[in-house]
Amino acid sequence: MMNAPRGGEHICRWGYRALLRLYPAHFRDTFGLEMEETFADQWRSANKQGVLAALLLLAASVTDVLSNGLRERLAPQPKGSGMFHFMDVRYAFRLLRRSPMFSLLTVLVLSGGLGLAIFTFSFLHTAMLKPIPVADGERVVRLMQERGPNISPFDAADAAVLRDGARTLSEMGAYTSQAYVLGDTENPRVVESALTDWNVFAFTRSNAMLGRTYVKEDAIPGAEPVVVLSHRLWRAAFGSDSSIVNRTVLLDGTSVRVIGVMPATYGFPVASEAWRPL
Repeated sequence: MMNAPRGGEHICRWGYRALLRLYPAHFRDTFGLEMEETFADQWRSANKQGVLAALLLLAASVTDVLSNGLRERLAPQPKGSGMFHFMDVRYAFRLLRRSPMFSLLTVLVLSGGLGLAIFTFSFLHTAMLKPIPVADGERVVRLMQERGPNISPFDAADAAVLRDGARTLSEMGAYTSQAYVLGDTENPRVVESALTDWNVFAFTRSNAMLGRTYVKEDAIPGAEPVVVLSHRLWRAAFGSDSSIVNRTVLLDGTSVRVIGVMPATYGFPVASEAWRPL
């Protein structure tokens, strides 16, 4: 696990202190130091969990200061406070005008913070929030487990226990990834494959474009090895030949029967080029 660079706390704390100037002076005088200390504690904790946790904290902190700082400045002020508010704004502009380097750093901090917040949201939306690209993808969830500061997939034993004890899920299937060499030694091609429970295609409500997906009997020990191809692999390796179904291909030197080809829109798990029974 990779941590944020050394000295990062000092730089981020300085930047956070600069961001706090978005709040009115009376608010900073009352809460500024406490907010800065809280941010420093959160940074140290996030840094121990890795770069992603530190980035998430920075994005959340920048977003919080931007929204709440402006809200405080625009909030109705007690009678007689308008002059103090005007003086606060004049002081801020005077400080920026007299200190060009400080002005530049303030702009850079704000720009970097906004960019980081947008990047983090895009990353989280793609990795965690965006529905899986299958039929009824909004109803499909990917389960992980937390082990200390790390997030990891379930092993086979834990997955079996979870499957037997799950009461809130209508269906459940496990999968893992494995790379195979497709073809002979003269024309090899590395294929990123998914090994899945036999029912994965059923609960993702997906059918093969050509042929079929595998069924429970295909996962029984001793059954003939089978594989389902992705649309991308079907085009790239077999020239979109529809007669590939029921033919055999070599995967890691083993003869495996092609039973189906999935539509181009199917994408579970992401980037899989072929599927085999787990």
